[in-house]
Amino acid sequence: MVALESESDVLGHGDRAPDFELEATDGETYTLGDFDDHDALLVVFTCNHCPYAKAKFEAMNDIADDYENLAVVGINPNDAEEYPEDSFEKMVEYV
Repeated sequence: MVALESESDVLGHGDRAPDFELEATDGETYTLGDFDDHDALLVVFTCNHCPYAKAKFEAMNDIADDYENLAVVGINPNDAEEYPEDSFEKMVEYV
């Protein structure tokens, strides 16, 4: 795990997540505000190549299915040059 520069980078319980603007596998671009109409937002930092992450894909889909007013967002922070299986095109295939 990467060391944080300062403790101010750490979110506490109940803190609002920092805004983001990311392209999704459905071709749309989303921001944090796009999920304001949900009761809850689950953000999962994951990837395509890790066996531990892969083992949780079905569980994340089950959570999304089980909770009607929960948005589940997966963010892949990896470098596709270093991890080709984590490329955007591969993410689209997985979804």
